[in-house]
Amino acid sequence: MRVTGVFNGTAAAVYLCVGFRPRKVYLKNVENSTEYELRWDLGHLRAQATACAEGWLYTNGVPAPLTVAAGVRLYEGGELLTSTNQTSVAYGEGVFLGWDLADYRANNTYGASSGAIDTWTLDTLANRTGHWNVAKVASGNRIGAGSRLRILETSSGQEKIAGISAITSDGEATDELTLTRAIGSGKIRFVSGMYDMAPIAIGKRTSEGIYLADTTLNANDNTIYFEMED
Repeated sequence: MRVTGVFNGTAAAVYLCVGFRPRKVYLKNVENSTEYELRWDLGHLRAQATACAEGWLYTNGVPAPLTVAAGVRLYEGGELLTSTNQTSVAYGEGVFLGWDLADYRANNTYGASSGAIDTWTLDTLANRTGHWNVAKVASGNRIGAGSRLRILETSSGQEKIAGISAITSDGEATDELTLTRAIGSGKIRFVSGMYDMAPIAIGKRTSEGIYLADTTLNANDNTIYFEMED
């Protein structure tokens, strides 16, 4: 099994509950001006004197070993979450993160202010900008830069995928959305959250994954990309 995704950095130790215990982990801060990457695999558990037992942190390509309690370690899951161990469930925060696979088009709590976000209009081809049909919610929303859209383009009849690279206001006025590629007007079939991982609700049990102790790569409010392989 191999999974990829992004989460919002917290500048604190975090559990990434991906559903299995990986044999290989790669993380990269894709927002910081300094290039931070972290690499770990099961072979690091055999490191003499535990020098790099939790992987290597690369800063602008220069590696430094991560000793015990400094990088990545496996997490077995099964923990019941309470307000004591899951100290925040706010989006982009939290100690225990799990997959957020929700479609927010018609979610009137975290997505659309009313009705459903279901229509995309391309306004300026050269700028990849356009708008959707209704505003997103003003506060507590999970849609924004980093969200993925699936759009059934009217002109081609093809379903195309793009990310939101920028959003002005709430997206329903001309040129308020900038996509990562120009897609012609059409029907929106899916809108993801800004991140692939979100805080797991209190009262739920955690699944397997990793514990990330490093807080250099995991900088606050930076987008962190990850790959994990079984």
